Amino acid sequence: MSTSSSVSSPQQVESRACKCRLIVKYITTMTRENDGRRFFKCCLPGSLSCGYWDWIDSKLPSHVSLMIHNQTIELD
Repeated sequence: MSTSSSVSSPQQVESRACKCRLIVKYITTMTRENDGRRFFKCCLPGSLSCGYWDWIDSKLPSHVSLMIHNQTIELD
C-alpha cells in the first residue's frame, strides 16, 4: 500500500488545490465497489468543476470492500 493509505482523517492529509486553484473536497465513498475508500475532488459542482479527483487509498480487494459495505448497511 502507498504511504497515503495510512491517512486516517482529513486533518492529516496535506491541502491540495485543483486546477481551479481551490482547496479540494475530501470524500469517503459509499459505493459497493469502493466503500470506505477516500479521494479528493474539485469542490465546484457539475459543469463548473475542473474535473479534478485523485484517490488517497489503494484499491481494496473486492471481498474487503463488500465486507465494509455490508457493515455500513448494518449500522444504518
